[in-house]
Amino acid sequence: MRRLGWMELAAILSAAVLILTLVAMPFGSPWRAAAALVFVSVSPGASLVPLLGLKDKAMELVLLLPVSFAVVILIAVALFYSELWSPERQLAILLAICAGGLAARLITRSASWSESAIRANISKSSES
Repeated sequence: MRRLGWMELAAILSAAVLILTLVAMPFGSPWRAAAALVFVSVSPGASLVPLLGLKDKAMELVLLLPVSFAVVILIAVALFYSELWSPERQLAILLAICAGGLAARLITRSASWSESAIRANISKSSES
């Protein structure tokens, strides 16, 4: 799995903040719809696709939109059939999934740092 770049983190978090701000503020619905479309199209895929550990950046970009829309559709269907669907609830679940994907990437990143530090210490102690 590749590192979580600051630009990716900033893009995902800014999309989440933008959609939360536009939902909370009394702007017109065209701005809300545009922000929701950007968030739904990009953020779930951007937070989950790198967890697949693909080596090809182009393949990650190709999978970004389909994974995002698949996650949104699966959540909507599950909420609809359980008779719990509401836009706010779906948005909250999407935000939680995006945050979970980012947290998983950060955890695996810190675990790989710990593993490399342990290997470096073992190699230093064996040389001494």
